Amino acid sequence: ADLVITGEGRVDGQSAGGKVVSAVAALARDRGVPCLALAGGVSGPLDELHALGLTAAFSLADGPRTLDELKADAAPLLTEVAEQAVRLVARRPVY
Repeated sequence: ADLVITGEGRVDGQSAGGKVVSAVAALARDRGVPCLALAGGVSGPLDELHALGLTAAFSLADGPRTLDELKADAAPLLTEVAEQAVRLVARRPVY
């Protein structure tokens, strides 16, 4: 793979302590592949996750929203965040 994308409801400092994102990031690191996490929310610090191999984490929350609002809009938010993340990694337009 050229890129690994994983996800969780929330990525934070506790994610390094055994959540799926930490295991996926470590596997990607061991294979020399960038790893992105897409999540409903992201809060730092993420230093331990970066050390495990996470390249970057992106939040679906595009402003103040309730959990119910995020869930209701999850599909279009995920599509937008995924596109922006891939554009950044690809460093070229995605059509």
